Amino acid sequence: MSTKHTNFVSGEQETLIGSDEGSALLSSSNNNNSYPIHHQDDATPRSFREHAQWIIHKSIPIVTTSLLHQAVKWIVIIIAGHLGSAELGAIAIAHVFENLSTKLVSWSLRSSLGTLCSQAWTGAKDRTLLGIYLQRGYVLFGIMCMPIAILWMGSGYIFEWLKQDPEVAQSTRIYLMVQFPGFVAHGCYVLLMAYLQAQGIMRATAYILAIAVPFNALSTYILVNCLGMGIAGISLSLSINYIFTFGLLVLYTAKIEGYEGWGGWSKQESFKDLGTILDLFWPSSFSAIWTIGAQAVITFSVSYLGKNELAAQAILLRTSLTLFALGRGFQNALANRVGNYLGHGSPRDARRAFSVASMLAFVFGIVSSIGLMACRHSYSYLFTSDEEVAQAVSTVIPIFALSQTVNMFRALSTGVLQGLGRQKVTAITSFISYFIISIPLCYVFAFTLRGGLFGLWAGQSVGYLVYTLIQTLYILLKVNWSVESQRAQKRIEANQKKFETPTLSSSSASPEERYGAIITDSERQQ
Repeated sequence: MSTKHTNFVSGEQETLIGSDEGSALLSSSNNNNSYPIHHQDDATPRSFREHAQWIIHKSIPIVTTSLLHQAVKWIVIIIAGHLGSAELGAIAIAHVFENLSTKLVSWSLRSSLGTLCSQAWTGAKDRTLLGIYLQRGYVLFGIMCMPIAILWMGSGYIFEWLKQDPEVAQSTRIYLMVQFPGFVAHGCYVLLMAYLQAQGIMRATAYILAIAVPFNALSTYILVNCLGMGIAGISLSLSINYIFTFGLLVLYTAKIEGYEGWGGWSKQESFKDLGTILDLFWPSSFSAIWTIGAQAVITFSVSYLGKNELAAQAILLRTSLTLFALGRGFQNALANRVGNYLGHGSPRDARRAFSVASMLAFVFGIVSSIGLMACRHSYSYLFTSDEEVAQAVSTVIPIFALSQTVNMFRALSTGVLQGLGRQKVTAITSFISYFIISIPLCYVFAFTLRGGLFGLWAGQSVGYLVYTLIQTLYILLKVNWSVESQRAQKRIEANQKKFETPTLSSSSASPEERYGAIITDSERQQ
């Protein structure tokens, strides 16, 4: 267990590896006032077992968080389905708006902060650089939410122009208007989550969602079934839930763990050097656009195959998202692991973490595929009693199971590139894999060759495979881990020098000046 931490008041940096989530992820010591550039590639890297234990340990709460997020979405879908087809259709359209606006912005910013914060946590002399990054992320998110708010307010006119069903259009507009404050809170929650995960604090969001999910179910039931608010009640409940979870995460950070990277809000620094985040944001956002756009096109194409295929696609897609929770756990844990080691100056450990995660991804991917194949004829009956729908799912399971194994490596390679700060590679890969290869193949396999739903998943699986191969080959053949480590440390040094001031850098600065309101009595006594 780690018993020491960075003492910024005295100017000494003392960090030890321990089992606590809030402890430092890597060992370093620096008593020099100058910015430390570490060159530790000659040191013995951590064992494969240590890396495997860390990745699995940190992945579990991320997987749990993803599954709990899925539970919230299931609550919305189930209750909306009981209201009527118009309400269910409205939520489906609203989710498209959500994915292409607030979630695209917040998760792209999260990718940027994940890279910068994970590298700064182990490489920066002053760890409050993480708090500066977080503040700049909030500033950018607030600016980007302004045009999104205007878009959502005018959504009714957009639906009229698209000639949507008037009842569906009206329900969608109501849902979006009520939901917007909650989506803003959710975006702030996502950015704070990136700040915490960069410090190795993965379990906080799982704890909070374990409280929030039943709260959301209860509030939705009261607003919709007891008060008769309809789709507005669903939206209001979800909005309250997002605000509630963000508030809990702020309290967790302030009172339990995660405050070490926060040095208080700085009006001056929060608006400086936003370009560093934007340099990583733009490729992340384009990557998200290609991914979301391709999924929308493929799902829309299923509607031309028939209602049974559409129902089967709903089962397969929800299953894929649930299984991908494991892949996302590996992705986020590995991104932080790689970023931590590069910022610390340990490229051999970063490279070994990638190797260990690859082995784990292979094992879990094979196990999930075997499990799907073993229950291919019975699995669909968990969701439907329709024989034709069940048969459609059973037919697709073989190629679907294969795609899940590939998905593990897809998430893995994306996590490594995020840790490296190479989001541009992911953006280019997404466009090539999905729009140039996957979508045309889906059309050929499904409609030209009459492969139906199986053909669509075959084309999508080829896209996943190409995506994975391009990124993996880039990592194996193009990445020089020592150079990437130096690049990460130079970025940290440049950003740290920009925000350091005599007041904040002085060893005579009081704890309140260093940490603002977020400081414990035990810190104050040191």
